[in-house]
Amino acid sequence: QVWGRNAPLPTATPRTVDWPEARRTVTEAYAAFDPRMAELAKPFFDKGWIDAGVKPGKAPGAFAHPTVTTVHPYVMLNYLGKPRDVMTLAHELGHGVHQVLASPQGSILANTPLTLAETASVFGEMLTFRALLANARDKAERKVLLAGKVEDMINTVVRQIAFYCFERKVHEERRKGELTSDRLNEIWMEVQRESLGP
Repeated sequence: QVWGRNAPLPTATPRTVDWPEARRTVTEAYAAFDPRMAELAKPFFDKGWIDAGVKPGKAPGAFAHPTVTTVHPYVMLNYLGKPRDVMTLAHELGHGVHQVLASPQGSILANTPLTLAETASVFGEMLTFRALLANARDKAERKVLLAGKVEDMINTVVRQIAFYCFERKVHEERRKGELTSDRLNEIWMEVQRESLGP
């Protein structure tokens, strides 16, 4: 699943989180829920199943890709050391752990619809978020974390519903004939106005 992250809030204190700290934060949050979850995430780091470096020509966003059920999945992201990148790592590892757990079911059953896939990734993200919130230094840091999580939940829930509405409207109109790029743009903007308001 490709998804973007908004810029940090204006009240956020700039902070860089190095890769070892990001790994520790996510795996400890996973382990606090269940040590087996952290064990499932471990090979992603140890065996190079994560492509986190920023490189020329690499697409933005983040994605967890289950290759085939007999081979491990990969996680791709552009890790810049921002606190939100830690949440992105936790989210994509949630997908990755889920893909590992689903793979014994075979190719037909291991593939998941978006709603189920996002449930697993948001779960991993929320475990990490709760750990960050519990370790916040003061009320101001907690406030920034909570405000950022509200923004993320808008993207996670409202945005996904808007994608569904857009696809449904496109398919409904396409039954009547060809659609121009202008009409696709109009449908997109209609859905965004309905979803986000003025």
